[in-house]
Amino acid sequence: MRPYELFLAHMFSSRDPGDFPFRITVESTNLCNLRCPICPRENSNRGYGFVDFDLFADIARQASGRESVFYPQGFGEPFLHPRFPEMLAFLNEAGVRCTDLITNATYLDEKNCHAIIDASTTILTVSLDGADAEVYESVRPNASYEEVVRNILTLLRLRKERQAEFPILVLSVVGTPEVQATMSTFREFWEPRLRDSDEIFVCSPVTWAGDLRISGREGAKGGEDLASRPPCRMLYKTIQVYYDGRVTPCCYDHACALEVGNAKEESIEEIWKGERLTRLRALHEAGRSGEIPLCRDCPDHMP
Repeated sequence: MRPYELFLAHMFSSRDPGDFPFRITVESTNLCNLRCPICPRENSNRGYGFVDFDLFADIARQASGRESVFYPQGFGEPFLHPRFPEMLAFLNEAGVRCTDLITNATYLDEKNCHAIIDASTTILTVSLDGADAEVYESVRPNASYEEVVRNILTLLRLRKERQAEFPILVLSVVGTPEVQATMSTFREFWEPRLRDSDEIFVCSPVTWAGDLRISGREGAKGGEDLASRPPCRMLYKTIQVYYDGRVTPCCYDHACALEVGNAKEESIEEIWKGERLTRLRALHEAGRSGEIPLCRDCPDHMP
């Protein structure tokens, strides 16, 4: 199975939360050099900053050796953090078993490519929407299509030259109609350049819990729909730690409306088993997710 097939298989395997989240995100920064219309970052109203290295390292130690996927980024471009290559190296040194680094690839120069390979980063997910500059740059304003393609090819070249097993490369494509129209050309260009273990992953646009309006992605309507809707799996699988330490169980909760704790004050396991997150799960299990404002009209619900 490909990386995201394995990820989704585990996500949908059960609703047993276990002792620790399967997916743990630690936001290195929420600053970004792009202004993508599909991103809710500028609507978050939670300020901007960088995660403290000591907090990042502490959470990495907590995740060491666990069957979890560690995402060292959130609502920003991770390479803007001045210590990000050092943070990648620490994940490897701490024994984090699986890391998925998501980047827009604008900072993927040779130095950073070497840092990714040196750290044995398991998966490198690059946001790449479209097979030409016109489409790509409409989705990723401020980015240069030619530069990003060149950077990805540099990573592939260095991985081959160094005979490195990792990272596995995932080209992540947001499947808007304009992007979908270029996918044949996209695959013709990239598939011959990828390994069998690499992946082209086309995902549907998300509304970020209803914050962005997307045609055909309306939320649940009426109490009956909500009462019969199964619990959202994010509550049992994922946790997001934002740069300031605040924690939410929903990866679409860009404003941290569902804050369930602070990683500066409690361990991840304590938050995961804590009263606030347990109550959110109980409301979903009782068909009362409508009592949670963020969940009430969310079209991105994961059953």
